[in-house]
Amino acid sequence: MDIVWIILLIILISISIRELINTKKLPNNNQYNILQNSRYYRLLFIVIACSFAVITFIIKKIFF
Repeated sequence: MDIVWIILLIILISISIRELINTKKLPNNNQYNILQNSRYYRLLFIVIACSFAVITFIIKKIFF
């Protein structure tokens, strides 16, 4: 069952990275740009958090 969650996390990481590449960071001139930048940072946070979870799981499986 753990492998299924890891595969789902890897899929989520790949989709988020693809969206990060497609989304460009805009200057904070108006409300729309601030909303777009918050989307960019949320995607970046998802990538970092999921990567940390996958790495932690792999290290736990290797050493314990």
